[in-house]
Amino acid sequence: INDTSPQLGGNLDCNTFDISWGDNEKARFGNADDLEIYHDGSQSIIRDVGTGDLAIRGDANIKIQNSAGSEAKAKFTSDGAVELYHNNTKKLETTSGGATVTGTLTADGVSVGDNENINLVTSNDLQLFHNASDSFVQDAGTGVLKLRGNSKVEINQYSDDEKMAVFNINGASELYYDGAKKF
Repeated sequence: INDTSPQLGGNLDCNTFDISWGDNEKARFGNADDLEIYHDGSQSIIRDVGTGDLAIRGDANIKIQNSAGSEAKAKFTSDGAVELYHNNTKKLETTSGGATVTGTLTADGVSVGDNENINLVTSNDLQLFHNASDSFVQDAGTGVLKLRGNSKVEINQYSDDEKMAVFNINGASELYYDGAKKF
């Protein structure tokens, strides 16, 4: 017999021993070796090289943790939230109504659909929204809505080429009509 490759006709029993592969030696699965699991000397890799998706499935929660299992990186709850962590502290969580961010959210651009609010505090006192016709900055709380500036506050046309009102610090308040100061 010239074929020396191992042949299995049932389950592989390792008898409490490990199966070890060296760097860049791959465990491959599928008729076309579509799934590879290996270590390349620097990083550990699970690689799908086939035409389908790489699906990670579990009936319970799916967690991504550090190697000791002591620090959370991400958690996917069945029929529930997706949680993302920074330094073992939850920073983003999806909810049935959207998402909750803990800390500061920084974005290059924010796009919100018609009749959707951006509520800037937990009590929803300050709201920015558009209702398909008009845009609103709304104080829905009990306090005062204040606009502040270090030198002056201007209200301008969208293209910024026509003033509507100017409020100068320690100076005049100006009202404009069709770009011309009237008061």
